[in-house]
Amino acid sequence: MATVKSAPAQLTPELPAPAPRKPGKRRNRKGAAGAARDDKEAKLAPESSQISMHEKSGRPSDAKSWSWVALTEPDVSRHPAVFTRDSKYFFVAASTSVKIYSAVTGKIVSTLSLSAATSTADPSKKGGHTDLITSIVLNPHNPFQLFTASLDGCIKVWDYVDGVLLRTIDVGKPLSYMCAGAKVKDAVFVAAKLPDKKSKSGTMHTDQAEILRIELSPKSFTPYQKAKSSRVGKTRGTAGLAISPSGTYLVCTAGVKAYVALISNLGQGFTKFAGPEPITCLAFHPSEDYFATGDEKGVIRLWYCLDPQQLTWDKAGVEKKAPSTTLHWHAHAVSSLAFTPNGAYLLSGGEEAVLVVWQLQSGHKEFIPRVGAPISSISICAGGDERQQEYLLGLADGTLTFISAGTLKISRSISRVKIDPTLSSTVPITDSYLPLAVHPFNSHLVLPSSHPSSLQIFSPQTSTLVSELEVSPSNRVSRRDEKPIEPARIVHTALCPGRSTPNGRNGEWMATVDVREGSYEFSAEIVLKIWRWEKSRNWSYVLNTRIDRPHGRSKVTSVSFNPASKDAASCLLVTTGEDGSIKMWRIKSISNKKGQEEVFWAPRSTFSYRSQVPTQATWSPDGSLLAVAQGASVTLWDPQSNAMRHVLTCSEVPSVTQVAFVGKAGRYVVVNGEAGIAMWDLVSSAVLWHRPAWGVHPHIVAHPQSESFALVQPQQISKSGHSTRTTISVFGPHSSHTIATQSLPFGIRQSAWFPSATSPSGYSFVGITHQWAVMLIGDDVQRPDEVGPSGVRDDSAEPKRRTLLQDIFGQSAFAELENRSPALPPPIDVREAATGSMFNLQVFDGPAHLLPPLATLFSPLMDGVLKKPDKPDAHVHTDQMDVVGEEEDVVMEGVVVGTPGVERVVDQAEMDSFTELFSQMLGGSEDTASSSAQHANGKGTHKPAPLSNGHPPTHAPVNGTPKTPKLKSSMVAENPSTPDTPSIHMSTVGRKRKKSSG
Repeated sequence: MATVKSAPAQLTPELPAPAPRKPGKRRNRKGAAGAARDDKEAKLAPESSQISMHEKSGRPSDAKSWSWVALTEPDVSRHPAVFTRDSKYFFVAASTSVKIYSAVTGKIVSTLSLSAATSTADPSKKGGHTDLITSIVLNPHNPFQLFTASLDGCIKVWDYVDGVLLRTIDVGKPLSYMCAGAKVKDAVFVAAKLPDKKSKSGTMHTDQAEILRIELSPKSFTPYQKAKSSRVGKTRGTAGLAISPSGTYLVCTAGVKAYVALISNLGQGFTKFAGPEPITCLAFHPSEDYFATGDEKGVIRLWYCLDPQQLTWDKAGVEKKAPSTTLHWHAHAVSSLAFTPNGAYLLSGGEEAVLVVWQLQSGHKEFIPRVGAPISSISICAGGDERQQEYLLGLADGTLTFISAGTLKISRSISRVKIDPTLSSTVPITDSYLPLAVHPFNSHLVLPSSHPSSLQIFSPQTSTLVSELEVSPSNRVSRRDEKPIEPARIVHTALCPGRSTPNGRNGEWMATVDVREGSYEFSAEIVLKIWRWEKSRNWSYVLNTRIDRPHGRSKVTSVSFNPASKDAASCLLVTTGEDGSIKMWRIKSISNKKGQEEVFWAPRSTFSYRSQVPTQATWSPDGSLLAVAQGASVTLWDPQSNAMRHVLTCSEVPSVTQVAFVGKAGRYVVVNGEAGIAMWDLVSSAVLWHRPAWGVHPHIVAHPQSESFALVQPQQISKSGHSTRTTISVFGPHSSHTIATQSLPFGIRQSAWFPSATSPSGYSFVGITHQWAVMLIGDDVQRPDEVGPSGVRDDSAEPKRRTLLQDIFGQSAFAELENRSPALPPPIDVREAATGSMFNLQVFDGPAHLLPPLATLFSPLMDGVLKKPDKPDAHVHTDQMDVVGEEEDVVMEGVVVGTPGVERVVDQAEMDSFTELFSQMLGGSEDTASSSAQHANGKGTHKPAPLSNGHPPTHAPVNGTPKTPKLKSSMVAENPSTPDTPSIHMSTVGRKRKKSSG
């Protein structure tokens, strides 16, 4: 994550508006002396870093300082990524910090940056690197430590597990390369740049370097120490530095030579081996003592010069010839080389955006084309199995791409903002046409991609690349010979910021203009394309209308939508061209053969003013006026009738290049030109103030809410035409004095307003620098925290790496079952089992071949259905059965089958049956029983009610002891008025008693 940096400038609330001036007064009332003083202050403004509010108005400045944060990270692919021993994580150098990625998910889990903790007690020695990191090396003797080298001249030792800086070793010279070996203990080798002795300023000369051996002895362990080094030799600009796997040789490549030194006798220096072309990269074989290099002509050379039987080391420092083998396919320079862990294959990549896999034994090669951008670095993710290996490519646009070694196809990619400076460097510096827009609905950025004919949509809120739109399809091939192929280039982008309509949402329409420069063979191509934001395409833009040469053979100078479009009738698009015409475009609809309505764009009207070339057209906030910058004047038009309302002319700004409305009501208009800026009041038709310019190609960004605007002025133009600093000055409509001034340490090429959720009334911009970096600038500018916890922790929930069988046959059907707990299903409720709902349990859902065995289900099911009694009665034996009324509880081997807890209602018929039963068992006469029955139910006779099994309740006494059924305790509780009845037991003979009819 890039560090948010604050600038010293401060922004204060706006000054109160002074009394309005009378119409026709253009000059300031200060007189000639006051105007001369203002001009002098304006000329001195670039030399000062800030103009505070206290200096200008006497009021203190109490607002927060501005901040800026970089969204692009082009350095992540410059150096090869380094994987951990278990290949779960990999390290990537991003400017002054090291980002730790998960190899499976591709997410950032930690960051080793300037703000990292350290164990030193000296506050001045805390923190990480302050300059660009050039090398990352995993400690070969401790896999939990990481070595980093930087241009700040320091080597840092990190504990990446806890995210703690352990040691800082100050070499004192900028370090370009570093290497370490498993056979070399307590030492690393670095390539340090040497200063140019001929320069008095002490600037660095990139063609001179020295190889040093740095001691890392743990005996003298201190958090910060000066490096103990010994010099091995001096070389030209280093292109590679490596140690042989055997730990015998140190190899350095520089220029057209390979420098070889014997590690056991470094005092002898280097032995030089010359090659035909300048060397660009170096890689050592993992098991044998030979290395491979790539040169600027695309030739790969295998050097077999590390044989001590053929070479003598007693004459070190002399130049020799080495036996070698060449491999050639690349048409341009080879940027990176890497051997596979088994040493059977060699990987190479370069500008062609093709990964070449060389089989060293047979010379056979395989290709992985169209990886997306030129390859800058290659690293190997070993994994547990050779078939599970992956190749990690660092592309020139900052993308990290994984390629499966088994399928030789792209498996996944990790990308942020994709901008390739090498492909975009052909845009002229004076050309201000650069596509940059902010989506009004979700604040996504629409900006140029790594290829000039494509656009990318980036979300600053989540730091993710949403999508990439290929505006002009083209073959992405490398240059032929030394002349690059000129692709179609996008020069204008505009989004419709209207309100929500039945046809779509804010930003439903987008207009682009792509241009392909012409030559003597063919004419130039200029195409206006209008895209629609389609919900059916996952809210992506789909081409709706294509208009070839909207202004003939002339270039399009500006494209703008009506910001207050409420419906299709008011949704207008205006374009201006070098042919001197202003064209208005509108939406039309027709019905196709199926009766469906098709919407497209068509020309509405064309108008011009005195054949002057319009440079920019801008709408007022309410869409009622259209301001067009044309030469030395600004014309105001009614967009509905195309009638010209007014012409604004200011002699102090003879050539207007930009015009903008200031304020939410659009009362003020500011014009910008090479001579300066001027503020107009449309109500009084007068110039409120003007100020001369003091920069090169300044541009205006108006605040959409308040009556103020910012003037972005590049400063300190270098010899190449790039600006190294930028001054942003904030002005109000009533004074030429700056409200606040911001000085930035980089040059801004194009900028646009970016809405801030934290401070809507503050200032926030998005800009593209001359180095093609995307910056967020303004009040409280923050980047989402994409860094995980401090240090790396083992995450058991992290998804596992795909196996070879999964790559061939897909995901296993047992993947979900493997993640489930092996415990048995939960106990089954008895009540649910009684109603039959146990068959609706989730355990029975799914195919039969995926269900658990029945042996694992029978016992839990039976335990839930058959409940054991808590306290068995001493009078009830395992071979007994009690019969009670119409329901019965069968006691079999201590298990009760029934529905416990269900209330029973005892009716009069059941009580009569018990009375008759007791009378017979006690030996009473039939008359007595009959009289009892008559007394109970009022009838003459009464027969005993049969039980639920159809047999009468007559039982023969056994052994002369009468037995009576035992009443349930629940029945007694439900009928408290029932007299206590003595317990009468019924004995049975055998396992189970058979019921008899008596």
